[in-house]
Amino acid sequence: MIPIVPGTSSKPSLMERTIKAIADHGARFVGCNVMFLEGGTRDHFMRWLAQEYAQLVDGYAQLYAKKYAPTAYRREVQTIVRDLQRKYGVSER
Repeated sequence: MIPIVPGTSSKPSLMERTIKAIADHGARFVGCNVMFLEGGTRDHFMRWLAQEYAQLVDGYAQLYAKKYAPTAYRREVQTIVRDLQRKYGVSER
């Protein structure tokens, strides 16, 4: 599940549906990584965000003051994913 996009694919109910579907189709492992933004990818994403979801630009600018979302946020997402991995019987690797 890469990338996990904050506020979009990071919703716990969506992550659960995704991991359940992965497990239901026989996968033995699933991993994840929260989106990171740098260079041209950052510029492209932020332009797209401004055009399509202008109300989210300030929040993303704060969340992505650097290349990565804050460590605490990434750990929160990873904790949810680990709990779901256990629930649906898939490992990280």
